[in-house]
Amino acid sequence: MGIQIPWLFVCVSTVPVFMIYTKTKRMDAREMHEIQMRIKYHSEYWKKGNVFVKEFQDKVATQVMRTADPLVGKDIASISAKELAAAENPARARRWLVF
Repeated sequence: MGIQIPWLFVCVSTVPVFMIYTKTKRMDAREMHEIQMRIKYHSEYWKKGNVFVKEFQDKVATQVMRTADPLVGKDIASISAKELAAAENPARARRWLVF
């Protein structure tokens, strides 16, 4: 049984390859054109998306930097009391109203 397993794997894995090969031989010009147009549409779609990202990446980066914590990446022991007070940003703090 152990000797037959590799041969079974080879037979099972070559069936899809053979089916793809025979399909490409039977493919007509219309199917080829449809596939080419699908590929072209996909590449144009991603090209447009990349242009959009390049145009707006600086705006998004500035928004992220505005909302980022200024103390990120600093060693806790090296942060002074002044920096901590400045990082608290009381303008953003909101009170919860208790009724």
